[in-house]
Amino acid sequence: MGRFTIEVKLKDFSAAHRIVGNYNGACKNLHGHNYMVVIFIYSTKLDKTGFVVDFAEIKQIINNWIEKNIDHTVIVSASDTALYNFVKEDEQRHYLIPGEDNTSAENIAKHLFEKFCGLLFNYPNINLQKVQVYESMTSSASYQQD
Repeated sequence: MGRFTIEVKLKDFSAAHRIVGNYNGACKNLHGHNYMVVIFIYSTKLDKTGFVVDFAEIKQIINNWIEKNIDHTVIVSASDTALYNFVKEDEQRHYLIPGEDNTSAENIAKHLFEKFCGLLFNYPNINLQKVQVYESMTSSASYQQD
């Protein structure tokens, strides 16, 4: 059986982060990106309008979450206690990536995949296939479940 796939470019968002642990590259320093996120959604059937799902509806749901939760934040790994303590003490807007995961584009893509699946729970006929996170125009990482 075939399936239909749509690609939806979401609201760009700005955020700072750093990579911690045994990493000595430039990204160990706190820095920012203008992130772009693209999601891929599929279904084996179309709705009565001939859509997988209305682009506008999906953008509204997920873009609202992005704006409310992660736009203009410091994305912090729970394992980065020094940065976490600073942003809390200084009352900086921040978004916590739980566990030991670093704030790499790969881990952000995985985390957003999980969040977006929850946001799309009320749409039983569609499936989130992939989340792609661009840190720049030329560098991205994606996550999809098997």
